[in-house]
Amino acid sequence: TSGWGTPSQTNDASGWGASPQTDTAGGWGATTTTNDETVPWAGDFGPLAAFLDAGQWQEADQETFKIILETAQRESRSLLIWHGDLQVFPCDTLQKIDELWVNASDGKFGFSVQKNIYEEVCGGSINNENDSTSFRCFLEKVGWQKVWETSLSDLQVSYSIDSPPGHLPWQTFCGDNYCDGSMDELSLISLLFSRLASCGL
Repeated sequence: TSGWGTPSQTNDASGWGASPQTDTAGGWGATTTTNDETVPWAGDFGPLAAFLDAGQWQEADQETFKIILETAQRESRSLLIWHGDLQVFPCDTLQKIDELWVNASDGKFGFSVQKNIYEEVCGGSINNENDSTSFRCFLEKVGWQKVWETSLSDLQVSYSIDSPPGHLPWQTFCGDNYCDGSMDELSLISLLFSRLASCGL
């Protein structure tokens, strides 16, 4: 991912914030929408609930990432940003994921907890995709500071209930590598938190 100060990518028909493209052939890259909202995930939330109830935070994080990608019919986190899938992500699915995380962690983890830290603690605006100051504050508060000397994600994320509030879920934002404070990560956070607000979270 590109770092702070890197010029943003040129906006075109499929650029930042663009409506999801439709692939009539289906499969990855296709997004089926109803009333401008992606169809809710039809899978089973049971595995996620079981991981969370057992305190298996890493497995729960991976399952959450899987649900997010499968719902949006994307292969990677970067495509979620590029195609703006989060702008039309189904509220039912977001609400269920958040409810499971919040309940299992007694209010310590979850997307809504992260959104509250970003807005209330760091003064971030969910409508500003260029608020790097608030984003850096957010990374610090939830314990996602970049470890500049390494790219090993296990040095950045801690799968423990003793982690800072808002530390998890992590993989939806950082993918399979690590959060490095890049503009695409800020765009992802802005899109997700904006969608949470429109979904009443």
